[in-house]
Amino acid sequence: MVRYKLFIVFACSFLAGIAAVSFYSDGNVFRTVFVIGVLLFLFFRIVWKDEFFEPCFIVLILGFIFGIFRFFMSADPDVNSVTTEGGGFLFNFLRSLNLSFSKQLATVFSEPYNGFMSGLLLGNRSEISPELMQDFNTVGLTHVIAISGYNITLVISIVCGLFSFLSRKKRVIFSIIFVVCFVIFVGSSASVVRAAVMGIIGLAAVYFGRVYVASVSLIASAFFMNLWNPRLLVDDVGFELSVLATAGLVYVSAFMSEKFVNKYFKFLPVFAGIRESFSMTISAQIFVLPLILFYFGRLSLVSPIANLIVLPFIPWIMLFGFLGGIANFASGWLGDFFGFTAYVLMKFIIFVIGLFASLPFAELGIGWFGFWMAAAYYFLLWRFFISRI
Repeated sequence: MVRYKLFIVFACSFLAGIAAVSFYSDGNVFRTVFVIGVLLFLFFRIVWKDEFFEPCFIVLILGFIFGIFRFFMSADPDVNSVTTEGGGFLFNFLRSLNLSFSKQLATVFSEPYNGFMSGLLLGNRSEISPELMQDFNTVGLTHVIAISGYNITLVISIVCGLFSFLSRKKRVIFSIIFVVCFVIFVGSSASVVRAAVMGIIGLAAVYFGRVYVASVSLIASAFFMNLWNPRLLVDDVGFELSVLATAGLVYVSAFMSEKFVNKYFKFLPVFAGIRESFSMTISAQIFVLPLILFYFGRLSLVSPIANLIVLPFIPWIMLFGFLGGIANFASGWLGDFFGFTAYVLMKFIIFVIGLFASLPFAELGIGWFGFWMAAAYYFLLWRFFISRI
């Protein structure tokens, strides 16, 4: 427990060091002071009465200094996916496999369904038409076409099922290998790397017989990713949204499910995880809302309902789309056979998205939401949710 606390203090102070020095470099002295003040407030709030106060304080200072040092030592400001040039045999093989699978999907599905499927399975949004992408933004459903924790969980479940005849530790090793290959296969965006790191930490906990703590895993994934590239924390909106959405699931989803959804939305069926999906969507939205308002200046008023309707169909679309793409390697008619179900479901989803996006009140422009309002929002969020856990 002591090691967990020391690591959390070090990781959080490391991230705070990156944030503080980045604000200071941009001339935002008040934001720098604010970050340091929040860090000290949380530190004293957590470990003030702890017998390990002195070592925690030393770790806090070391982590903060190391975060500053790592930020200045970061020579590469690029926060995009890993490079597509060069690489060894594994990288080249997985990239070629990605291209081949994309071609099979394009054969099975016409536009706009091919772009939709590529986003779901490969995280590739470049093939989605601008009109459809705008509709996704309007109804708050862009997260369904971003590879994230759900995809990593699916990979782990499939691998464990395929190798069920092996021992637990061997299944864990195979799962880690497949997760790493999957990350390379889909392009290593910030959201999928964050999910993969959390998944690998969870698998490592299983391997060594330890308890998996989701909050520690989330902090660890943010720490290791920013240790590799400190620019992620301040320059990659996708990373920020991914971490905050996951934090919502970790800290708020249980409360929302018990105190809100199960109490006021009993009419939502438990079948197919509809009520659970609604609860998880609301929890994630609570955490990412200030960031969306701050960066994009818009609020989707139809997002909860749209998510409620669309999300239960996404796993089935992914399943039949994947089967259609794989089957098309062997036979065109077999690929069409499996792909037809995915096509029908996607047609329905695109109709629903277009319908909600066309509503005059679907989206509300908010241009007055700034940094300090976001800071106040997260303070209230911490005060009423996280501090009571």
